[in-house]
Amino acid sequence: CLSFGKGDTCRYIYLYSVRSGINTWQDSFLFIKLRIMIENALTIGSILKGATTYTIEKQLHQGGFGMTYLAKARIMVGNIPQVAMFSIKEFFIGKICSRDANGNVLVAQENQQLFKQAKQDFREEAEILHSLKHANIVPVNEVFDQNNTVYYVMAYLGNVSLYQYVSEQ
Repeated sequence: CLSFGKGDTCRYIYLYSVRSGINTWQDSFLFIKLRIMIENALTIGSILKGATTYTIEKQLHQGGFGMTYLAKARIMVGNIPQVAMFSIKEFFIGKICSRDANGNVLVAQENQQLFKQAKQDFREEAEILHSLKHANIVPVNEVFDQNNTVYYVMAYLGNVSLYQYVSEQ
């Protein structure tokens, strides 16, 4: 692991890989993919500011066009401050994006046009979701720009899949 990375994140992954018995090239590939996923994610404690200020608690998922985070925010219920949990979806094309030390999304010049168009499509989809009000659609609270990308904030459903959540309602 010392040749791959740095800090506690790398040591954690290395210890995990030893305990899980990585011994095939497929397992090694998954190990490297996990390391890249963690490096490209926003760090725990990162601050995102839309209409509300959110603090990143952990990464929940990464797909081809984005990452999803668990975040907390202080909100007011009447005149009582409360801490609430939210899911935040970030536009991030894993194959063409990277991140600088300040959390900004970076894209090579040759991919700028693709990134710009895909980011606009992501924003339009988020705004459509924000406008929809239906019991079977997870509400989108807000859409905002930061770090050279787009984020949208949704209700956090907890540790259940969307299918489980809808089935229980």
